[in-house]
Amino acid sequence: MKLILSRTQIALLVLFTSLTANVFGQACLSSTTIYGLNSSGNVRTIDITTGAVGGSNLNSSSVGASASNGLGYNNFNGRFYYFRRNPNGSGSAFVSFSPIALLNSETTHATFPTSDRILTGCISFNGLGYYCITTTGVLYYYNISANTWTAITSSFRLSNGTDITSTLTSLSGGDIAIDGYGKLWIVASSSSNYCLYKVTSSLPTSAVASLTVQQIIAPTTTTPSGSAFAGISFNQTGQILLGTLTDNRIYRLENNLTMTLVATMSSPGYGNDFTSCAFPLSVLPIIWKSFTVTTNNNTASLNWVIDAQSNEKEFYVQSSTDGTNWVEMGKVVAKAKTGNDLTYNFTTGSIVNGNNYFRVRQVDMDNNVSYSEIKVVNVTKAAKINFWPNPAQEFINLQHTKQITTATKAQIFDQAGRLVKEATILAGTTQVNISNLVSGSYYIRVQFADGEVFKQLFVKQ
Repeated sequence: MKLILSRTQIALLVLFTSLTANVFGQACLSSTTIYGLNSSGNVRTIDITTGAVGGSNLNSSSVGASASNGLGYNNFNGRFYYFRRNPNGSGSAFVSFSPIALLNSETTHATFPTSDRILTGCISFNGLGYYCITTTGVLYYYNISANTWTAITSSFRLSNGTDITSTLTSLSGGDIAIDGYGKLWIVASSSSNYCLYKVTSSLPTSAVASLTVQQIIAPTTTTPSGSAFAGISFNQTGQILLGTLTDNRIYRLENNLTMTLVATMSSPGYGNDFTSCAFPLSVLPIIWKSFTVTTNNNTASLNWVIDAQSNEKEFYVQSSTDGTNWVEMGKVVAKAKTGNDLTYNFTTGSIVNGNNYFRVRQVDMDNNVSYSEIKVVNVTKAAKINFWPNPAQEFINLQHTKQITTATKAQIFDQAGRLVKEATILAGTTQVNISNLVSGSYYIRVQFADGEVFKQLFVKQ
């Protein structure tokens, strides 16, 4: 059967297609906008630079609202989800709506399975579901397509086994948000103290015995203004924004875990709950304040300074002779936090004539990776020992001007420090066959009779 549309129908179809193609991004047009929900069920925009709260509601109805909370935005279907009526009141109403005028009808979803109060809620990174934590410390998951609720766990534990669930439930306020890796961030707060935790594993959608969390901020930390934090969201660059309810303030959590007052909201009550369109891959990201490389004889000295923050675990110094193929030269473990900028340094072994490229690979506590900028230094000193090619496939060449009177060995070690090959070094140039080595990173070591030691990292392709 062939479908024939009139001009009017075609025009309407084009209009609808254009609208729906942009629907899911319409709530996310500004990087300075987040969204707040007050206890009366009204959802409005908030400018995070000025604190200006929008003059009209994004949702078409808040009729019958009671202690509304748990706001989350779904980037995939363009809808906000929240509890218009909190389950601990006279009847529960978990709803969603689109902020687009043509699609603004509110949908009521499956009733929450208990009468426990809800203070926190957010949408999963993949847009398939919604998570919330009750004031009794139970994490629930709502499956959007199946319209069903599942109790996930009532136990949150540090890596050493300490149960911190009672800490979360003893504080009267809080909120949750999910980052671009699907990790859940939990803020819990009273008027005097607050804490911040992150679930270190991917979030389950079925029941588990417990979830392991990392403590970012201890629960003994004092609130900056004597008002409880009730809202949390991310900005586009990975900073955490926190909202207070009684004094209507927006704070930004800096990478060194200090608080900056950003703005005071122009309308009261919208610090009750926050959400945003941002799912950053790096929350509280490392800031490389400087990175320098200097040379001295046949070695290079790398120095870098980072802004103090809570999540770095270790650094790997990498070198290259072409700026494309990299070899790891060593590891530097992150220092204890002092609240000040942290300075690191690393000195290499022998470097080659010509261009030497360097960078630092940083790994955080969740094994997420970031890199410094690349620095290049050129060495023009006449070398007593030359080594090529690097990377290599079948052979490596070692050339020197030493007088050899005793048998001298070149030893090749893998990354685990195991000796995998030995070869005798001759006067002039020696070619070493490495065709039997598996692809990977190695280093070669030669100690000459006069005590000079030559070491060189290389890649076997």
